[in-house]
Amino acid sequence: MSYDLIVRNGFVIDGSGAPGIAADIAVRDGVIAEIGRVDGTATTEIDAAGRVVCPGFVDIHTHYDAQICWDPILTPSAEHGVTTVVVGNCGIGVAPSLPEHREINALDLVSLEGMSIDVLAAGVTWEWESFESYMGYAEACEPGINISFLMPLAALRPLCHGGCRHRARRNRLRNQPDRSLARIRHAGRGERVQHNHSCAPEGLAGTTAGLHAGQPG
Repeated sequence: MSYDLIVRNGFVIDGSGAPGIAADIAVRDGVIAEIGRVDGTATTEIDAAGRVVCPGFVDIHTHYDAQICWDPILTPSAEHGVTTVVVGNCGIGVAPSLPEHREINALDLVSLEGMSIDVLAAGVTWEWESFESYMGYAEACEPGINISFLMPLAALRPLCHGGCRHRARRNRLRNQPDRSLARIRHAGRGERVQHNHSCAPEGLAGTTAGLHAGQPG
């Protein structure tokens, strides 16, 4: 039988919790077709003797939000067997971001993650305003691994509260949850909130907040 890819002689750990086994893996049309002793041939064959063959790792806490602009491979995660990363953690990130909010969003990455403001100034292109357009930008960069997106609270807050840096009124948010959710949804689109309808960007995994999110409040 013919395959597109056969990885031979590896020590296979399938992620199910079962013990690892010495086996070959055959792939056809992007799908694993056989695991075990594979007798067929393939367009590409890899000898994995002495190596572990396993599913890619998912890193649920990263801060590649800005790095995607100058390093679409997302090193070093891609070099460590990670195949999916989650960005937007700790309530900070680069989207949504209107022009007047870009500096403070960049400074959040400096204060919380120790990133260089000079690197951010030189590397972040700011070719987006809404979170939806940021996700489109990231996809256009053709990242080397998969990205799951969380929308950060610190970037949302200026849009939800008209740029106000004072503490949010907790009672208003508590007593008007539907209105508050609508404001967040609009903010994710890079809009100053005026209406009470819309939807979160398609493909968004969720939102995120941190114990300290740079901007006061």
